[in-house]
This record gives sequence, structure tokens and C-alpha cells, in this order.
Amino acid sequence: MNRLGITIVLTMLCLLTWTAPLWAAASVDGFVGVPWGANSEAVTAAMTQRGFAPLSQTAEKAEFQGQFADEPANLTFYFMKDRFFRGEAELLKARNMDKAAALKYFEEFAGMLQAKYGKSERVGAYSKDIEIYTYSWYNLPAAAQPPGQAGITISGGQFGKKNAVIIDYSISTDWVKTQYLPKDI
Repeated sequence: MNRLGITIVLTMLCLLTWTAPLWAAASVDGFVGVPWGANSEAVTAAMTQRGFAPLSQTAEKAEFQGQFADEPANLTFYFMKDRFFRGEAELLKARNMDKAAALKYFEEFAGMLQAKYGKSERVGAYSKDIEIYTYSWYNLPAAAQPPGQAGITISGGQFGKKNAVIIDYSISTDWVKTQYLPKDI
């Protein structure tokens, strides 16, 4: 093979290596089957049809109780200009666990997310009343019109005297701004 051929092959291998994680990343189509940009009425209809119990609703958010990944959870949908852009699942089982068990539970869920979205490093935050760990995935492809990028963060640990595991899905703020905010902002 001549020099030009070797250069082309090496360039292609480098491009494949750098872009493979983008191809491998699962698309984030929304949250629990609700697509990005759905209005609050559509979210409420979809969740009640799936058997989720409504807890509360305002113009900014709607809360439901049901199952997330086969675990009891409180689900919160956040809205901007009546369009869904962020979802959060608090796994209720963690509330009744001691700190060590809650952190183990958190690591199990983080492992499931890593299997789907790829490896992420655990980051910790500590203070007098807080010990929180997070894993985050950013710049994931988001199935939306127009297409955007999404992020997922799982947080777990002790918040004061309460243990919690919370999983947060959101589409990029740039997507939200271009879709639902006045152009002069």
C-alpha cells in the first residue's frame, strides 16, 4: 500500500474511533415515553392513561406517582411556555434505606444507565449535611423537532437526614430557547 493509501486508512480509523461514541449513544426521545416539547395537557393524559397517579400540577411542573424502571417513583415533568423540557424520577425506595444501602442502590441504577449510554465517572460533593454522588451523560442525541441534544444525570446520597436517588433527563437549554422563548432574549 502506498503512503496515500496508508494515510487514508489511518484517517478513517481515527474518524471512526472519535465518532463511534456518537453512533453508539442511545437517543433520548423524551422521558418515560413522553416526547420533548409535549404540552402539559398531553403529559397529563399520557401519564394518567399509563396508570400514574397525579400528585400536583402548576404551569411550571406536573408531578405523578408510579413506576420507573420497575421501581416506585415520583415523576416530575418541567415545562417552559407549556412545553416539556425536563423530567425527573425520584426513586422512593431510597427514602427508607440507610446511607450505605441507598448508595448501593444508586450504583446499581448508575450501572444500568452506563450500560445504555456509555461510561461516566462518578463525582462526589460533600458538606456538613450532604453527601451526594453523580454520574452524568451530556450531548446525547435527542429525538426532537428540530433535533437537539440531551443530558442525563443520576444523583444519589444523603441530603440532610434524607437519602435519595434521583434521575434527571433534560433536553439542551439551547433547544428550549430556540423553540419556546421569544427571539429577543
